[in-house]
Amino acid sequence: MDAQTRNNVCKNNWRAAHFLLAIAYSALLACGSPRIPVVEQVPVPQVDALPPNVVVRPLILDRVIIDVPRGTVLGETRHGRLCSPLQPRTWEADTVVARQGDFHREFEKVVVQYKYRLADKPTSLFEEPKLSGAELVVAAKITNIRENNCFAAGNLSFEQVYLGNVRFSVHWEVYSVLEKKVVLSLDNEGLAMVDEFKRTGEDSYYPRAFGNALRSLLKNADFLHLVMSDPKIEMSKEQEDRLLCFG
Repeated sequence: MDAQTRNNVCKNNWRAAHFLLAIAYSALLACGSPRIPVVEQVPVPQVDALPPNVVVRPLILDRVIIDVPRGTVLGETRHGRLCSPLQPRTWEADTVVARQGDFHREFEKVVVQYKYRLADKPTSLFEEPKLSGAELVVAAKITNIRENNCFAAGNLSFEQVYLGNVRFSVHWEVYSVLEKKVVLSLDNEGLAMVDEFKRTGEDSYYPRAFGNALRSLLKNADFLHLVMSDPKIEMSKEQEDRLLCFG
């Protein structure tokens, strides 16, 4: 066999191998979403919407705190369309305190979905929030996060896609503006997953897991009783001044 023939044979072998690898890769993708570990899932609570015309106390989400020590291993993170190889998924931030953003948008969406009431917002950029005293202010602290995810290149060169799942504990505290104290504390869990590749930042499972924990809060009998209670608001001048300070 002369050199030219050997060269042609090598090229043909390389093309065949490349073709078979492409077929194998396509077959793997066609078998469904890549497999990554999944944190234990439980059913999302079914919440009944409040009946029409029920008088309920307005709700405000003040803050969401994520309290996880930096460097904590949460689970696994993987890369590529086949989600391999794996690396530890570690928490790289300090304590996070969110007073606006995705968690607050999820809170408003879920509260409205089940016919609960949000506190009125100012109608002007220069207007201070007006509180009646009936408001219940909610805060949440997220701990004990377990998460697995996978990141890959998207269809466009500058895109990144992801899938994953998360589960975490949530400590809730509900504060009465009128009584100036925490009137309810409880703990539950939130979880959510994205099992098909989506663009990074789209349909994030953290806010959805928070929303599912919120559904458990709305379903809690003590919370429901509190929301539907009559605060008997007859405020003194001193209480009105305190409300203005709070707002």
